[in-house]
Amino acid sequence: MNIASVRRQLITITSYLLGFVLCCLVLLECVEVVLRYGFATTLIWAADVSSLLLLSLGWLGAGHLWIARSHLVVDIFQGRFPHFLRWTSALAEVVVLVGIIWLAPKLMDTVSIYTDMVMPAIDLSASVRFVPSMIGLLLISLGAILNLLDCVLPTNQAEVNT
Repeated sequence: MNIASVRRQLITITSYLLGFVLCCLVLLECVEVVLRYGFATTLIWAADVSSLLLLSLGWLGAGHLWIARSHLVVDIFQGRFPHFLRWTSALAEVVVLVGIIWLAPKLMDTVSIYTDMVMPAIDLSASVRFVPSMIGLLLISLGAILNLLDCVLPTNQAEVNT
């Protein structure tokens, strides 16, 4: 299995997950609007679930964009200095990985603080709000590793080694 096929599979999986989460969010909001204006009632847990779905959408989207290399990039020098761009891209991916490694323990400390708190409407630990960010950071680091392998290994060697 080469890097390109792993990237395609991850993009497919995250695309389906993003579509599912978006459909759930839209459906929940539609039900909430109908209940509010049609029956003068609301779902107690709708706000908490909506915020979790929205957080999931944002973090899954960030990971998807990083894996697909569709995030914002300044490519002014791409045609003029291709080797320089390749190594600066590799350096950027290393910086992202170091940032995630630095951020991960702090995120885990925050999760441990929120573990004892409960979201009363859905009767779950408040630390559940950090699950989307952990999944998103995992996807971003997977994308950074794939991008780093693409930068460092020549195209034919990257396909042979993986």
